[in-house]
Amino acid sequence: MTSVAVMVGLVSALWIGFLLGRHTRPGTQTWRQRTTRSALGRQAVVLMVLVAANTLQRRLPMPGRHRPATPLDRLRSARRRLSVYR
Repeated sequence: MTSVAVMVGLVSALWIGFLLGRHTRPGTQTWRQRTTRSALGRQAVVLMVLVAANTLQRRLPMPGRHRPATPLDRLRSARRRLSVYR
């Protein structure tokens, strides 16, 4: 019975959120509005910011968080270990 009540509450919350979002959202833009110079410039700036943030996140080490070993890293370390025995 509790699971049914949780499901009903979840569905009703989703429905209310859908209705509120639908009424507050402006209509979709035409392709001309989406491809104006200012709109494309904004998209380019957002893309550059995301690329820069991704680059910084990859370069700066975070304390307590280790980078997972990729298959290429494992291959390199295996070659180093094998070169010791030659």
